Amino acid sequence: MNTLDLSIIIINFNTSSYTLNCVESIFKQTSKNLTFEIIVIDNNSSISDFLTLEESLLQLNHSNVKLIRSQINSGFGGGNMCGAGLASGKFLCFLNNDSL
Repeated sequence: MNTLDLSIIIINFNTSSYTLNCVESIFKQTSKNLTFEIIVIDNNSSISDFLTLEESLLQLNHSNVKLIRSQINSGFGGGNMCGAGLASGKFLCFLNNDSL
C-alpha cells in the first residue's frame, strides 16, 4: 500500500554537490501538503564523493531521505530502476541531480 504521495529518485555519480543542492531545493520548494520521500542512488561514485554526500545528507536530518550505494554503475536507467524498486510513493519522479 502506497502511503506517500511521491517518491523522488535522484542518481548521483561523482557529483555530490549537485545532488546535495538538488535535495535542499526540494525541501525549500515543495508544498508542505505533499508527502514525499527522496531516494538517492549513488551509482558507485568514488568513495570520497560518496562519503561527502552521505555526511551532508545526514546533517540535513530528514528521515525521508534514503541514500543507497550501488556496488556497480548501472547507468542512469539502471539507477532509476533500482530507486523505483525501493519507492513507496503513489507517483514517481525521476529527477536529474542538477535540477533546482
